[in-house]
Amino acid sequence: MGFANIILHLWAWIFMLWSVANISIAVSPVEIPDSSCSGPQGTEFITVFMQNHLPSYGGKDFRLFITGYTPGTLVTISVNKAGIRFNVRANLGETTWIQIPEFVGLAGSKIFDHTVIIRADHEISILALNYKTYTADTTVVYPVEKLGTEYYVVTPVGNPDGLDKQFAVVAWKDPTIVEVYLKGAVTFQGETYRAGTKLVISLGAYQAVQLQSRDDLSGTRIVSQNPVAVYSGHVCVAKHTKCDHVSEQLLPVSVWGTTFIVPPLSFQPNFDLVYVAASQHTRIDYQSGKVRATRNLVAGQVV
Repeated sequence: MGFANIILHLWAWIFMLWSVANISIAVSPVEIPDSSCSGPQGTEFITVFMQNHLPSYGGKDFRLFITGYTPGTLVTISVNKAGIRFNVRANLGETTWIQIPEFVGLAGSKIFDHTVIIRADHEISILALNYKTYTADTTVVYPVEKLGTEYYVVTPVGNPDGLDKQFAVVAWKDPTIVEVYLKGAVTFQGETYRAGTKLVISLGAYQAVQLQSRDDLSGTRIVSQNPVAVYSGHVCVAKHTKCDHVSEQLLPVSVWGTTFIVPPLSFQPNFDLVYVAASQHTRIDYQSGKVRATRNLVAGQVV
């Protein structure tokens, strides 16, 4: 078998020794070199903030970090069906942040209206922070032109694992039917869907659905009629330390690749973890230090 498209999800950074002392939040614009790019650039984005730990635990702190590449870029942030809209200026070579209302946070397995929509008159890049005390994560937010119609979910597994894995699907400007081919059991709208079954969900424009499970949901396939954003992760997973929230916006299968370089993290003494997902039968050749090996994967498999 030759190489086929794969995607590598590097979740190692979510398993590190994060604590309040490890997290610093800029409260004023930070200059970056003019030639740098802190993330994928675009003029329209849509995002959600998945459930972080238990709803009853701690206070929520949602932020968007916005980097500008053109002087005086006007950025408008709105919350769908909430009547909330505010503006911020993103200047050339600076990153600024904006607080997002707590009520936009997702909780449980259901459909939500309060997605966050970001529009700018020039290209920007965005990083989203979902923070509670001792449990936090950031994710790159991709512009809407990067959205697709087919995804494979990756949910990290830790020990002990008493909280839910989860993913969220976010419709853009058009209503869409979403087919979810489950690799773990979920309960949605009062009905339980077992692993191996197909769940069909209808989303209106700018709506989102979050699905949670105690089962590993890795390899769950998502197919939609129109482009959607997909976020994947864990309410709070433990590895080497106390649990941390995990949230990562996924790339669609259409832009997956075949070659990846993974930098190790030097600030933790244990090991790094790499998750690899395949959309079709493929052979994976990998090397870590002097160790080389090969794995054969089938469509939808995650290792």
